[in-house]
Order: sequence, then structure tokens, then C-alpha cells
Amino acid sequence: MRYVEDTCSVELSVRELCQSAYFGGDIDTKRRVSFIDLQKGGENHRKLQRDVGVFYTPEIELTNTSVYNGIYYTVSGRADGVIKKDGVITVDEIKSVNKYEFHFPPKEIYVAQLKCYAYFIACRDELQTVHGQLTMYNTDNGKLKYHRYEFDTDELRLWYTSLIMKISREGGFLKLRGAFTVCRQCRFSILAAKRRARDDDTRVLRSYKAGRQTVC
Repeated sequence: MRYVEDTCSVELSVRELCQSAYFGGDIDTKRRVSFIDLQKGGENHRKLQRDVGVFYTPEIELTNTSVYNGIYYTVSGRADGVIKKDGVITVDEIKSVNKYEFHFPPKEIYVAQLKCYAYFIACRDELQTVHGQLTMYNTDNGKLKYHRYEFDTDELRLWYTSLIMKISREGGFLKLRGAFTVCRQCRFSILAAKRRARDDDTRVLRSYKAGRQTVC
């Protein structure tokens, strides 16, 4: 999460937003995922995306900008896929889980990420309702489980605003720190300009006294 002066907004990812709102940014801090596990997870995702067929568009980049208490928040992320079939738009989020986690309801943060992407799609395409699907892939045996949802856009908007509200204190701090940094840089620039002008005046005065320069 960072404050960007050029856009005057707090910028962060969907994952960062959900982590900060639900867990104060401390989720999975003790978990270490190896490169091999990440590579296998990516291969599983791509296989599942291909198997859906022509109705599936994978890897959709999404960005949403909203304002809360006078601060703009630009949140971006990449949905695993969007399914368009029979006039229904479904946002798909794929999660690779172990056998133990597979048999329990999906984690709250998984659903939160899905709802963010669903809300972004609903805003972008001006939808009143949008569907969501959590695809749970069991890494132990390759089995699949689907959790399907239907979201009302107005309800998503209220829910999303509540997420932004939870991080607004940190967002306000980042904005103030950014403004302070800019002010401090301006102050240093002014002081440097004054110092240069003073040095120039000193050089002119010394030259005049030495008879090397005429002052008009």
C-alpha cells in the first residue's frame, strides 16, 4: 500500500486490501511457499482454465478507484477468469488447497477477494447482479469443489465501502506522510535556492572589492 502523489491516491492490490481489512496485513506471515509449489499452482490454474472451454476468459486485469473521506483508493488485481454463458457473467477465483482445507467452507479472505473482483466487474460493465465462483482444487488428489454465489451490486458496494473504511486510517496516514515529504522537499529546495543566491551575492561582493568586476 502506498500513496502516489501523481494520482493523489492510495494504491494497493486486492490481496493487500483484504489482508489489511480482515487481518491487519498479518495473514500467512509464517507460511512459506516454495518456488516449486508456486509453479505447480500456476500449472493447475492454467489447466483448469483451459478445461472450461470457449466460455472462459482467463486472467482478467481489473482496477477500481473509489473515494472515502476525501481520499482516493485505487485497488487493482487479476481475476483468475470470467465465464460468460447464457447471458450470465460469473467471476471465477481458483484456490489450490490441501485435503484438510478442501472439506471445510472456504476461508473468509478467499470469498473477500472474489467479491472484490465481482464488484469491479459489476462497476465496469454496469451490472445490477453478478455471479461468483470459488473453484477449490485439492492438491492431494486433484478433486474439485465449486462454491457458487450471486451478488447484488448495491450490496457489494456497501460491503466494499466497509473494506475501504477499515483501512482508511492507514490511508490517511500515508497521505499525510506523502504531503509532509513533499513539503519537506519544497522546504529543502527553497533553502538551497536561498543558499545559492547568498553565495552568488558573496562572490559578486568579493569581486567588486578586488576590482575584478564592475557592479552597475
